[in-house]
Amino acid sequence: MGAIAQYIDTDPRIDLARFANALYRLGGVLEMLTDMHFGLDANTVGAMTQDSQGNACLRRLLNSGTVAYSPKGRLILSQEGRELAFDMFGVGACD
Repeated sequence: MGAIAQYIDTDPRIDLARFANALYRLGGVLEMLTDMHFGLDANTVGAMTQDSQGNACLRRLLNSGTVAYSPKGRLILSQEGRELAFDMFGVGACD
């Protein structure tokens, strides 16, 4: 059972790291995801998910509840996602 719990905890971390890397390659910063007033627009999300790996990563992040769409239709980190980003990347990631 411990291995399953570790996998469940590790998988969103891997996907969030991949997603953050893709965002960085596009010239974005992690704070775009962590601030509910910003978020990623459809064009940015589309650019990050052009390939099957990026698309699968986004689906897993959505299914795990790590990311969600804001009322404005922008992709943001959920509260759980913010906690995970804080744990992974430190204080500056969620300011």
